Amino acid sequence: MRHLKRQIGYASIVFVCLALLPAQTAVSGEPGSVLWTVARPGTPTSYLLGTIHSDDPRVVGLSPAIETALHQSSSFAMELIPDFSALGDLSAAMTLPPGKDLGDYMSPSLLRKVIAALGERGIGKPVALHMRPWAVMTNLSIPKSRTGQFLDLVLYQKAVLQKKRTVGLETVAEQLGFLQGLPMAVKREFISETLKVGHAQELAAFAALLDAYLANDLAKVTLLSNQQLESVSKTSARLFRERGIWQRNARMLKRALPLFAKGHAFVAVGALHLPEKHGLINGLRKAGYHVEPVACAWSKSRIHVPVKHNGVATCPPS
Repeated sequence: MRHLKRQIGYASIVFVCLALLPAQTAVSGEPGSVLWTVARPGTPTSYLLGTIHSDDPRVVGLSPAIETALHQSSSFAMELIPDFSALGDLSAAMTLPPGKDLGDYMSPSLLRKVIAALGERGIGKPVALHMRPWAVMTNLSIPKSRTGQFLDLVLYQKAVLQKKRTVGLETVAEQLGFLQGLPMAVKREFISETLKVGHAQELAAFAALLDAYLANDLAKVTLLSNQQLESVSKTSARLFRERGIWQRNARMLKRALPLFAKGHAFVAVGALHLPEKHGLINGLRKAGYHVEPVACAWSKSRIHVPVKHNGVATCPPS
């Protein structure tokens, strides 16, 4: 169970949205960064970062631009604060009630494949049999962690060390609500399609996703994510998008707006919560903010403050 807490509890379901949900290009007609400045007249600049669930050293090491943006901020917000209370709630939520096991929710054939796939991720059969289907679905979409670290957690740890105000944009119940509420047929479909891909192909797909992320190309990240969803039915895809992205975007935007109104905020959420008409970028613009991409988000240049060129926040050469 400790393994599950690290894989799903700390992850707080951040990556499931990045791995499974479709989206279109970032914002039509302009560069698609994963880091954006957020400001309006009379309000200090804040930052919005789209994150990826990865323990790759290139990601958890942070870039100078992201380090600088975080350092300049007085408050830090993420989807779910990974404290002991949240971990306990997540651990309890992912476990089936007494007398139930995965065999009650899927065919023997699918169950055997699930047990084998979870075993490859270090989750033994006794634990796997008592995982809720949504927890299985999430685990199968998350690459096996080598360190237990990931971008959101590293940012949170730095924010705490820098004595910033930390804010969770969702509760555990809210974040898990859309997964628990999905029809069982939809959960089985996602599980089945993920298993068809195979672990090696899944790792290759994630590597391409990670490369696009580190290239600061939100449009390509969303395109690759969209391609991963083509195997499921349109009904399942739309239901997952509506509950996992659109509804949560509205909730997170509402709770983040007071932070942006004060300025000097740093908000980090899964990358696919940023684009499209229902995304946070468009929502902030409708609320009267100037939201501009930072072209140097993952550049290794040692910079202090991004500078603007033709309306786009960029980084000077190293």
